[in-house]
Amino acid sequence: MQNFELRSHVGPDGMLHLHIPVGVTDSEVDVTVTVKPVPPGNEPHSPEELEAQYAIEEELL
Repeated sequence: MQNFELRSHVGPDGMLHLHIPVGVTDSEVDVTVTVKPVPPGNEPHSPEELEAQYAIEEELL
């Protein structure tokens, strides 16, 4: 079992798109998704914070 935690962005269409390689092919898997809105003011703002977040997301891809 693998656990992933990341912050993503919901577009204007209201859809969250996730592309996460799991290392399994041609198999059934159970997936649990928890959506928790980020309170205003908790979004990463500095280039360092954004870079750290993108690095985490790139590791997942």
